[in-house]
Amino acid sequence: MRARGGPGQYWLDIRQPAVAAVIKARIALAQQKRCDAAEADEVDARSNNPGFPIAAAEQQGFIRALAAEADLAAKGASICPQANALNFDTLIKHLDLGAPRYACR
Repeated sequence: MRARGGPGQYWLDIRQPAVAAVIKARIALAQQKRCDAAEADEVDARSNNPGFPIAAAEQQGFIRALAAEADLAAKGASICPQANALNFDTLIKHLDLGAPRYACR
């Protein structure tokens, strides 16, 4: 990690799956708390020298994964309450059954 901006601020290595998992969990938490939006701020590591090498495809993949998670969370807001009320375990995925998924509980 390399310091960015002010004191105590560092770039996270978004190439690590654990980083994406934490941010996706925060998006889900914002959804559960009925927030109107979640802002992914400071995601342009490539033009800011984060202290580790990162390819454009890696950065774009991370941003796309966050967008997909937010899209699934929005769908979950309309589907999950009824599914949970019926005591269904529900998993929302894209039609191609790729990696992004949103669990109602």
